[in-house]
Amino acid sequence: YNALSSFISNNDMANAANFAYVETQMDTDQFMDYFIGQIFARNTDWPNNNIACWRLRVPYSPDLPYGHDGRWRWLMFDWSTDSVILPVPVPITPTTRFLRRAAIRFSTGCLTM
Repeated sequence: YNALSSFISNNDMANAANFAYVETQMDTDQFMDYFIGQIFARNTDWPNNNIACWRLRVPYSPDLPYGHDGRWRWLMFDWSTDSVILPVPVPITPTTRFLRRAAIRFSTGCLTM
């Protein structure tokens, strides 16, 4: 995880080869779904807290079943009681400010299995 975080921080993700490498290390589609879910749920105790990710500790193999390919995936947990799904506009919060700046930083706290 630290190696992935360092790679993303120190390399241009607009470079197709760099991004292709990242896609072998993390499930980028699932990561987008994770962000969408957190935003939709209006989780106000995120992204600065309650971040968890996991991966099966095997070398990357695209032919293995979902979750068994060795890539990092994120999960939602420990939602605050103020995280309620309501059909109202999303307010300006620290989370939405954070996302608008597109300053996605990786946090520690991820595990391998």
